[in-house]
Amino acid sequence: MTDGWTDQKRRTLINFLVYCPKGTIFLKIMDVSDVLKTTRLLHHLFKEVVLYVGVENIVHMVTDNAANYVAASKLMMEEFPSIFWSSCAAHCINLILQDIGKLQSVYYIVEHASGITKYIYNHCYPLYLMRKVTGGKEILHPAPTRFATNFIALQSILAHKDELRTMVTYRE
Repeated sequence: MTDGWTDQKRRTLINFLVYCPKGTIFLKIMDVSDVLKTTRLLHHLFKEVVLYVGVENIVHMVTDNAANYVAASKLMMEEFPSIFWSSCAAHCINLILQDIGKLQSVYYIVEHASGITKYIYNHCYPLYLMRKVTGGKEILHPAPTRFATNFIALQSILAHKDELRTMVTYRE
């Protein structure tokens, strides 16, 4: 499995993980900040990992579905016919949610919910009241990088809808 991400220092990194009956094992991390992630480079990196782990030990590869990853993975399947590739389901769902989040009506609701959350967490007394009426439970914050969190945050606000309404009309 591969997982590409950018760290706090803005480095572009690729994690390589191996899943086996004992669980998921971190194999290595590659800093690819200084190179283009071309099909050729990714194919080389994938092949290096496959040869290290052993072709006979690999059944399935999972990557995101960016065009360069798909092309590199197809080359891997041609070179190693015993290896099957698929895109990461979580990545696909995240991209679908990103597209849904671009719809004007959804975007407006997410922005409104984000504003409510920011207001509560940026002011001591509203935060105190929210925690009081929710019994100490928190509402989740939308995150800028993972689009599913916007919908999880909306679900959190919906779950605490009655308590939040109570908070707004609270006599204190």
